[in-house]
Amino acid sequence: MAPAASTRALETAFTRYRRPTGFYIARFRNLDKQSERKDYLRGFGYQGAGSRLDWTQGVKELDVSLGAEFKEKLIVPVLWQLGMTAFGECLPYEENRVTLNKELLDKHGMPTLTIDCEFKENEMHGDAKG
Repeated sequence: MAPAASTRALETAFTRYRRPTGFYIARFRNLDKQSERKDYLRGFGYQGAGSRLDWTQGVKELDVSLGAEFKEKLIVPVLWQLGMTAFGECLPYEENRVTLNKELLDKHGMPTLTIDCEFKENEMHGDAKG
């Protein structure tokens, strides 16, 4: 997910805001008559997260420092970012399916998956207009 916004406002926030988390805005269409859309069945959702721009700071595998030096790097001011992505629900169509392909095996000799799926008219109306 590409950052949609960034801010320097939290660069010096050492005691709070150091543990960003994700968020989810739940389905908000087709819940009742007021939110009903005739051209699109199902609903939409949004999810995203805030994070420090350079999370390589303090990642053990990317940094050789340990102990106090390691902890100090975690509170160095950095740019924060926020990203968000929209998701639309798809209808389950009987002709959309996943089957085992016994002719094409993976490196362990197991059948691979063949996915036969397409969006139909309903999904084409499911743009992010909400």
